[in-house]
Amino acid sequence: MEFIKNHYEKVLLSLVLLGLAVTVALLPTKVQSVDTSAQGGPQKPLTPMDLRTNEAALTNLSSLPQVVFSGSNNVFNPVQWRRKADGSLWKIISPNEVGPGAVRITKTNSPLYFSLSFDGVNLPNYQIGVTQETNKNANLRGKVARYGALNEKTEYFKITKIVGAVEAPDALVLEVGDLKEQATVSKEKPYKVIAGYTSDLAYPPQNLAWREKRVGDSLVFDGDTNNIVEITANEVVLSASSGKRTTIKYNAAP
Repeated sequence: MEFIKNHYEKVLLSLVLLGLAVTVALLPTKVQSVDTSAQGGPQKPLTPMDLRTNEAALTNLSSLPQVVFSGSNNVFNPVQWRRKADGSLWKIISPNEVGPGAVRITKTNSPLYFSLSFDGVNLPNYQIGVTQETNKNANLRGKVARYGALNEKTEYFKITKIVGAVEAPDALVLEVGDLKEQATVSKEKPYKVIAGYTSDLAYPPQNLAWREKRVGDSLVFDGDTNNIVEITANEVVLSASSGKRTTIKYNAAP
């Protein structure tokens, strides 16, 4: 007993070590028995999970209701009211009731012509009448006399051939401008093409009207300036100060 009392720590440590040794020795046997039981015994099937609520949620997500922020939705698009000249109020429902979309073409756009005519002889030159109805300078929209000799290039034409006598041609063959289009002109038959259009326009919300407007002209309404940037046979394109473009189409009265 005296020995154990004096060396109890060593005895206790020895017992612990012995227990660990026994445990390690038995561990492979225990693992093997568990593995054998797992492999040889009947396997119990897993219970299927109930996913019906999840599937229903996915179905609802694929068919969400459409949220409309345009049109007559007054929560997100408050109605605009305006006062007419007679003092009555006017409810704006359509976006094209005011602004550039409310501009109207009041009649079919009128064509503007570029023409060349054979007007005389002053050898070695030939007189060609040039008419530019689209010219920005109103003083130059009528016929202006221009002269050119055979194969001499001018600003508007080049005479490439003389038909008939040199001193009194029946006609002249011209190369027109940079397009190099061939045109035969005589005193009875000038060369004539549409080079642009003018348009008569109106803005009903303010009872405004404009006649014979051309590309480059401006329309002022609702406190904004809209420039005409293009005119075709049936359309006018406006550009607002913001840069936004609006195409106005001609609609003939039924």
